[in-house]
Amino acid sequence: MEWFGIIRKLEGKLEKFWLAMAFILVSALSFEAGSIQQAIDEPKPVIVEVPATISPAAIPERQPIEPGVSEAAEHFQKTNQDCAFVGSKNSNKYHTPASRCAKQIKPENLVCFTSTEAAIAKGYHTGCIE
Repeated sequence: MEWFGIIRKLEGKLEKFWLAMAFILVSALSFEAGSIQQAIDEPKPVIVEVPATISPAAIPERQPIEPGVSEAAEHFQKTNQDCAFVGSKNSNKYHTPASRCAKQIKPENLVCFTSTEAAIAKGYHTGCIE
């Protein structure tokens, strides 16, 4: 008789038990299906090709420049001894010929000024004054 009492108590709970088991089964199958799909869609590795190294013979040699003397300063010293300040055709700032900014100006773009007033009159502003 005890068995029948236990079965009657479980009858109401068996529906919840089978519902829980069905939920677990569906979850497990979905997880496994996702794992299989991921294995099928495995991304291909990215291959990066590194270019061949450049031989040192292909690189042109640079002529050494004396420290502290730029090509621009050398150009001004050779062409015009009266250049107190220099500027570039491509900017609106003037610099002293020995400054780091003047060293970056290409010789063909150099503009020579005898004074700050001459530079300001041409529309230039103060740059590297060292």
